[in-house]
Amino acid sequence: MQRFHNNSADSAFHNTADRTFDSASDNSHSHGISPDASHDVSPDASHDVSADASHDVPHNDNASFRASARAAGSFSSQVIGVDFRHPGQPEAGAIQRAAEVVKRGGLLIFPTDTVYGLGCSAFHEPALERIFSLKERPLGKPLPVLVSGLEQLTCLIRGPVSPLAKKVIREFWPGALTLIFPASDRIPDLITAGTKTIGVRMPGCQSILDLITLTRLPLAATSVNISGMPVVQEMSRLIAEWAPKVDLILVGGTGGIASTVIDLTVHPPKLLREGAISAKKLQRYLSPDPGPD
Repeated sequence: MQRFHNNSADSAFHNTADRTFDSASDNSHSHGISPDASHDVSPDASHDVSADASHDVPHNDNASFRASARAAGSFSSQVIGVDFRHPGQPEAGAIQRAAEVVKRGGLLIFPTDTVYGLGCSAFHEPALERIFSLKERPLGKPLPVLVSGLEQLTCLIRGPVSPLAKKVIREFWPGALTLIFPASDRIPDLITAGTKTIGVRMPGCQSILDLITLTRLPLAATSVNISGMPVVQEMSRLIAEWAPKVDLILVGGTGGIASTVIDLTVHPPKLLREGAISAKKLQRYLSPDPGPD
């Protein structure tokens, strides 16, 4: 299983939240985020955040991990089998190699705290186009983005982070909750699909946070499947079917179901998809008055 964000890291994240919210601006170009995309958006596009696939994904076990290692033999240059349950130097090497793939505009498959992700730099348009092509994904469906911290978030959204959004982030990030914000004008059209909004999540998986931090780029990430078809669950099948199509696969197990999605661009916020975090846990944020902290 992947190395999850620990309690001490969570504390550090939340202790710096207010300083980050106050100091980071929407016009920031820090953290290596250097978008160079055009920004013509179609006002007719809808923000389709429906899942590409079903998300009943079993936990990894020793047998499936060994099977994935055998399957990887046919694609030794594209697959790194890493047991994130026992992090160490081999994992660090895998993350370094993955970061190099992302920075040169490649495609990567990786485990997260939800389901396996197919991802690339959120600002590399040829790589984004490859994702849409490989998944046969309609261009009207936005791509969600993974970030490693709040300063990256403020580089992606338009305007300040609202007080309500701050409350939600403090409670559920890092974790399996995707939040929809107004998108900055610098975001590629392939990410927003003309909606002028962007879905952002900070995953609760330390290895992927390390990858994003190392690249200094947010990751566009979506499930590994042909759009509209079930997500690929078995690691041996994932490798056999997808290794020839991407530049690198990190194999290390997956958590379970997809993230929950709520839209923070409307008031009160709207639940768009119930996933790993139940609607019940979010209920107080979905009412007109979320109440005090």
